[in-house]
Amino acid sequence: MATGAAAAILAACAAPAPTATPAPAKPAAPPAAAPPVAAATNTPAPVAKPAEPVKPVEKPAAKPAAPAAAAAPPKGAVGGTVVWDTFRGVGTPWPEDRIKAFEAANAGWKVEFRPIPLPGGVQAEAYPKMYAMFASGTLGDVFAFDPSHWEFYRAVPKGLLKPIDDYVRDDKYDLGQFYAPFIEMQKWQGKLWGLPSWGWSGQDGWIYNQVHFDEAGIKAPDHNSTEWTPDAMREQAKKLTKMGQGGAYDRFGVNLALGAAGATVYVRAYNQPDFHDGKKSSITDPGVIKGFKWVQDMAQTDKSVALPGAFQGSAVDLMGSGKLSILQGGSLNVFNVIKAIKDEKAVVVRAALFPKRADGKRPSQMRGGTWNIGAKAKNPDAGWKFIQTLSNKEGTLKFNTIGGNGALVRPDIMDDPYFSNPAFKPFVENLLTAMPATVPANGRGTEFEQTINQTWAETFLGKTGFDDGMKKLQDAVQKVLDRPAD
Repeated sequence: MATGAAAAILAACAAPAPTATPAPAKPAAPPAAAPPVAAATNTPAPVAKPAEPVKPVEKPAAKPAAPAAAAAPPKGAVGGTVVWDTFRGVGTPWPEDRIKAFEAANAGWKVEFRPIPLPGGVQAEAYPKMYAMFASGTLGDVFAFDPSHWEFYRAVPKGLLKPIDDYVRDDKYDLGQFYAPFIEMQKWQGKLWGLPSWGWSGQDGWIYNQVHFDEAGIKAPDHNSTEWTPDAMREQAKKLTKMGQGGAYDRFGVNLALGAAGATVYVRAYNQPDFHDGKKSSITDPGVIKGFKWVQDMAQTDKSVALPGAFQGSAVDLMGSGKLSILQGGSLNVFNVIKAIKDEKAVVVRAALFPKRADGKRPSQMRGGTWNIGAKAKNPDAGWKFIQTLSNKEGTLKFNTIGGNGALVRPDIMDDPYFSNPAFKPFVENLLTAMPATVPANGRGTEFEQTINQTWAETFLGKTGFDDGMKKLQDAVQKVLDRPAD
């Protein structure tokens, strides 16, 4: 978890929304266990019993999943080792759990688990190492170049990933067991490059402390009401802010997702498609700039925002301690705040979504990850079986419960007690309706995001005036978008 305002940006880590709430869909049938990889004896190993079916609680679930047909063992495979390079789930019991499940179902096969360290917890630090490993021929069979970290869109044209379309076709693997938008995120340049790992609907939530709302006499937000607007959100944050001696804060009103993903949500809240179209920045356009002005007014006029440098630790910890009333963020933040609560009588977590736009959509940005097979994998067929073990119902549920991730990519896990907290329930609506991310056409998403984060901070921190700051941000973003693909 990142610290300060960045906590809501990185915490992991779609389709147009209908105006009305869709009717509940039929539950998806549980997927069959991944067929075993051929063992040294060429005798199929016992397949682990799949989890009992669970009805999804949410409506726009994917079509009911038919049981997958058993696939033939990989040709020529007589056992071996799948090498798994990952920064996901490291330090939790989840990787070992998935390795045991795979090895139990595929006699003769082992998994070599190679954690990728993240200095400072910054996930972007992993990718240069992975590119270097690929160039030297040492990158493993299975790894992840996540779409929402943008590197997916560089890794595909650079030839690092193996498409899985043939595996899906030959095994009759049912992609309908996932929410459709998270499968769409695995596609690029006409092919499918992985299976979903983590995924959620972005920084689309207004997570609040009901105790503070009650004390201030503020009615709980109804995110379907026409009275729920960006102005109403701003007023809540302002009213909940408490100043102490010498300009110090006794309590912050709100912590915002002050980065590229958050900027997209703010701009979309003012009925704009985004602040760029992949090639051209539109930050200074009259309609687009309203989203940035909303942030500026709260940060510098109202002074209701817990800005970077104004507090120690993470925004999640700040809210868990009762020193923050509202945290803008995604569904994973709900669980993280609940875990951080110091006094359950002082902090009761609830949440609402951003107000609907004029077109009925929720301001959001679909976020998600992937499990990939390497183009140079020594055991790609076994890698295919392994990524199924990572992404199946049990693997996905445990990625949430013991892996520390927000993996809301399958409807068949949503009835688990883990997701029963009232503060989580509003987010389920957006799992099929969140708005997709706009991908920089040149594949320079990491540079694009870093540029926004660093340049925009000068404005919302008050180091430069709003008009000058927005012009500088416009120019800096356009400069990145104008660069050729590398």
